[in-house]
Amino acid sequence: MSYDPRNVVPENRDSVEQLLRKKSDSFTQENAAKASQAAGPLAAWVVANVKYSKVLEKIRPLEDKQNKLKKSDFSFFFDLIKICFLFLYRNLESSTRKMDELSHELKLVDDKVEKYRATFEKTTNEAQRLKVDLEKANETIEAAQNLVGKLEGEFHR
Repeated sequence: MSYDPRNVVPENRDSVEQLLRKKSDSFTQENAAKASQAAGPLAAWVVANVKYSKVLEKIRPLEDKQNKLKKSDFSFFFDLIKICFLFLYRNLESSTRKMDELSHELKLVDDKVEKYRATFEKTTNEAQRLKVDLEKANETIEAAQNLVGKLEGEFHR
């Protein structure tokens, strides 16, 4: 059997208090101990529980208020978490959208860079070919001038 002083009904406590007042001498530990060995501690227990029940009744509104505040604090906390997740989700969507846009722009830039690289490679190869052709033309001109110089010498002779 379990006893919880929080569950004492005020009417029951009042009737026990009346009995304690009427027979106050019977509920002193010394007098109760004369009746039986168990009666002394039992009388002290009854007196203590009546007092404790009164205290619990007085603080019950404060406990109720505290419990209500705890519940509302948790409610506020959970609402705050919901708002944070919603904010993060929206930021994630926005960031994902922005990342997709930037990825598309990066691909366009990469395509242009590849196009310019191919054009540069082609132009460089063509410049190299023109340089070789120019060197050959210069060699041919030099050989021709050399030959003309020799022929001129023959012509004067």
